[in-house]
Amino acid sequence: HQDEHDPLSGFDDEEDEEDERRIAGISIRTGYLDEVESAVYGLQVFTDALGPHMHQHLNSLVLIVEKLHCHFHSSIRQRALNLAEAIILNIHRTQPPPWFTPPAKSGTTGEGQVRKSEVSQWKPGLPCQSPLTQNCQDGLSKLWPFVWKNVKESDEKAVVSAALDVTSELCEILGPAMVEGIYKDLLSVCSELLQCKHPCQDSDDDLDQDEESRTAEEELFESLSTLVGAIAKAIGSSFQPLYEQLHPLILRLAAHKRSKVYKTIGLGCFGDVIQAMGGSAARYVDQVLPHVVQGVQQDEDWDLRRNAVFTLGVLYEVGEGVATLEQQIMPILQLLQPFFANEQTNTDAEEYDDVEAASVDNAAAAVCRIILRVKVDALPIPQLLVGLCRVLPLRVDADECSIVLKCLLYLFHTPQTQAHLQPHLHDLAKIAVCELFNDKADIDENTKQQVRLLLQQLAPKLKENPQQHRAVYEYLSNSSTQAAVEFYQQL
Repeated sequence: HQDEHDPLSGFDDEEDEEDERRIAGISIRTGYLDEVESAVYGLQVFTDALGPHMHQHLNSLVLIVEKLHCHFHSSIRQRALNLAEAIILNIHRTQPPPWFTPPAKSGTTGEGQVRKSEVSQWKPGLPCQSPLTQNCQDGLSKLWPFVWKNVKESDEKAVVSAALDVTSELCEILGPAMVEGIYKDLLSVCSELLQCKHPCQDSDDDLDQDEESRTAEEELFESLSTLVGAIAKAIGSSFQPLYEQLHPLILRLAAHKRSKVYKTIGLGCFGDVIQAMGGSAARYVDQVLPHVVQGVQQDEDWDLRRNAVFTLGVLYEVGEGVATLEQQIMPILQLLQPFFANEQTNTDAEEYDDVEAASVDNAAAAVCRIILRVKVDALPIPQLLVGLCRVLPLRVDADECSIVLKCLLYLFHTPQTQAHLQPHLHDLAKIAVCELFNDKADIDENTKQQVRLLLQQLAPKLKENPQQHRAVYEYLSNSSTQAAVEFYQQL
């Protein structure tokens, strides 16, 4: 029986001209949907920009999110989730708790990227010691259920990825106050995703044959990895017992035999989570290290190498006293040597790919972490100094500025290493000034003060060689900030 009101009824399995004619008459109003999506994005931008003036429209904006978070069109759903995030962060920025200093400019640095100055101002750990204001809690109670529904129930990977990204960014800015009370549910969803048991993964039987589905799955795991790292950072060292159930699943991802993308995601997740847990993660070093070593050796895949090298440094950061790390120190340093070869250090930005540059930055930071954690007598300090001076200052990864400066302070304050520093004095001063005045870096005030004092103490020795002293000044003038130039000028 053919239903005359159903335009899809009565189609035959085989195509014919009549079927094609009828299908041609069916269309989704994509132009209208594009306008709705653009309108919601416009509301997100206005919410970011309006500051406290947004509050008078709060109820209307919440109502829009409520109506659109379950819209049939996935792009509109994703925009609704981004709008929910923008509303929550607007409240947090304009009515901040005592522990939070809002950025000079509100909003995001780009779609899906929060401002670095906003991240991790809270104190990690549970119970939460960095509470939100009542207004922000109220905003969360209204809007979080819409995000959570898509995290838990959506059957579209793109929507789940967007919901996970929103959750990650809220965790990064709001910290323990965001994860307290929901972290078990979030980790349960992460476990489901890693085991391919989430509703959005129900149709993955032909994943290996379907490139589009495979790409969507990779993006989903990338979002999942970021969320696990964000939760770990918010909870800190006490995250280890909660992480225990996820570890074998992420290990399986990092050990994936066919997909380097999965390996890259798994190794990156290890780096973030292990760093957040600190010393309590030392128990995982022996399991993770072989996969990290394999990743570092992947010459043809810089994304994989970058994550592997970062995680290698983190293993040394948290694994002080782990026998395996001490026993393999020379093979590990040999493994890192290609990152410091002459051909890898072209300073022409046009010749230097960002991912490759970030990999070299991470390798330099890994060596710095090794120097800080391994007994000096076990390290070839002169050779390490040559390599570090060849690739530093950091080119793209400002997150590593702090560890580089701490390493320099350690080298100058350790009697066994001081004799090796004299031939590199001007290079080390150049590195210190560049990292100190990197406006993208997050460096604690104590480290900044110590580096300033060290450079002031070194000033007389730096001026003993006017030619090299002038060369450092010219380098800073061409490659660093005006503040860096002025500081060096005044030494």
